[in-house]
Amino acid sequence: MGVPDEGAAVDTIGSRVLALVVVAALALTGCSDDQSEDASADTTGATTTMPASDGLEVVLTQDRCVSSTDETLHGPLSLVLTNDSELTTVPVYVIKLTEGHTYADLEELQDAAGGGSAYFARPEWITYALRSFEQIPVQLGANQTQYVFDLDPGEYAIYASGGRPEQIWLCGSLAVSEA
Repeated sequence: MGVPDEGAAVDTIGSRVLALVVVAALALTGCSDDQSEDASADTTGATTTMPASDGLEVVLTQDRCVSSTDETLHGPLSLVLTNDSELTTVPVYVIKLTEGHTYADLEELQDAAGGGSAYFARPEWITYALRSFEQIPVQLGANQTQYVFDLDPGEYAIYASGGRPEQIWLCGSLAVSEA
């Protein structure tokens, strides 16, 4: 046995990179709006795009966060985050409110913590439906990212977080109903 050929190792790495580029190009050119209706809403890294009009738009400014709708049907949902704040990274969350709690309960927690965008501890009566850092977002523009995920019927809230010290911006409530 001799010393491995360095040229062969470089060729193997180069071949792998080229194969990844080709697969990515094929995946991107093979997508169309017609296919998005059957898109997977897996939140473990999906990069499927859906038209923004088929979902929820969330806008974060320097001092507030707002969402475009407060109700939707269950199933795949597109969330487009527009970050008009000074923060470079803004995690967005969709949480399911359980045990009969409402968006007003979250507002009360924030008011008790100091109001505005004051940070408050996560209550036990929420479960996460979307944590943006668990997905690979689709970059739609310089300050816009899109996430696609599924929601079961129920009451939800949307919020963004970030900054130092940590802040939470409540963006809105979302009622999800059966078709």
